[in-house]
Amino acid sequence: MTIRGLSFKQNNGFDISMDNQLLLERIGRIVMTYKSERVNNPEFGSLLENFLFNRRQLLAQHVENSLKNTIEMYEPRVSVTSSNITYDEIEHAANVYIEVVRKDTREALTFEESIEI
Repeated sequence: MTIRGLSFKQNNGFDISMDNQLLLERIGRIVMTYKSERVNNPEFGSLLENFLFNRRQLLAQHVENSLKNTIEMYEPRVSVTSSNITYDEIEHAANVYIEVVRKDTREALTFEESIEI
């Protein structure tokens, strides 16, 4: 089954994305959108920003469970198999690594993002 949808490319405007590329873009939007940021959908998104700036007071497992629950709620076509957040104190960045499996094809996909903090 082919999945198609609109995606936004920084320099090219809107484009059509398909299958794995579309799912990874969707996961990125879910993870990188702050809860209450979306008009008329205040529950959409994650609390990753809060977690990153309060990282010393929070358990990594809590952050990873929150991301897993949020992704699986808003992108039901995937299951999160693992997630990991590492901190680079020198670069002042958090590296987010999330592995998912497509439910229809059982194909493994990886989302990676580095966020300046």
